[in-house]
Amino acid sequence: MSRPHELEYADLEYEVEMFDPTPPPAGAVLLTRFAFASSALTAAHRRIIAKIAADMLTRIARSSQPLCPVVEISGHEDEPGDPAKYGAVGLKRAATVARALGTRLEEGMKHLSASAKLLQPIDVQVSSEGPERPIRSNLTADGRAMNRRVEVLVHLDPCPFV
Repeated sequence: MSRPHELEYADLEYEVEMFDPTPPPAGAVLLTRFAFASSALTAAHRRIIAKIAADMLTRIARSSQPLCPVVEISGHEDEPGDPAKYGAVGLKRAATVARALGTRLEEGMKHLSASAKLLQPIDVQVSSEGPERPIRSNLTADGRAMNRRVEVLVHLDPCPFV
């Protein structure tokens, strides 16, 4: 008869072999290592959000055509926790990042020239993937920390109707 730790070890090996990471979308900026069950931003998250906003404002200011920006913000979770609540924390993380980015962009837009103004407001799309798209194994603390993330994908395309 197997001892309990042998069964746990056997299950662990099976999970490691079955893990298939899902890469983030090309061009996405990742804010990782949120605290478990938290949407609070760290200083590192705030620096990344400031850089995203600065890059967007620079590209808007330099564009020779009116742009219609779309920002996709997707929250992610690790697997531990109540499956009935999957998605809620990821959505809170995405909404927190959206608010912080929106504040930065709103302030920055005040300083752009009139010719750099947008024809329409920035379309910010917030969603949650829950634990469905891990980028690391959830079997390690580091892997779980990497899976507790927000992905930000910025599209700065010319407006199609101009």
